[in-house]
Amino acid sequence: ANKEFGTLIMTSQSTIDLCQNKIHARKLARLLPKGKKTYITVYEVCSLMDKATPDMIAHARRFEEGLDLFFEGKFKEALAIFEECVEKWDDQPGQVYYIERCKELIAEPPDAETWEGIFVQINK
Repeated sequence: ANKEFGTLIMTSQSTIDLCQNKIHARKLARLLPKGKKTYITVYEVCSLMDKATPDMIAHARRFEEGLDLFFEGKFKEALAIFEECVEKWDDQPGQVYYIERCKELIAEPPDAETWEGIFVQINK
């Protein structure tokens, strides 16, 4: 899934928990791995925590605010935050994916009753 999101390193919640604040990561997606029945939350590893600047941390938090809105099906609000992130922090991984995805979902909204915001991984 790194290819689809433009990221280099992706990890799961269990790895985040094991690292106990040693890495700076941001929530990236709800991912349904190929061949699995339940999704996992995946994170983009941004840096070691001691190398994370206040600006990097602010960016990750703002991106995650947009992601939470995306998961809630609030695509216009999420789009505004992702576009703001691009303006402030350039084309960081994930932002371009979610900008395009929000535009698609605004044009053709999913069923609000079944929407979960899950990225289904087709290829390994």
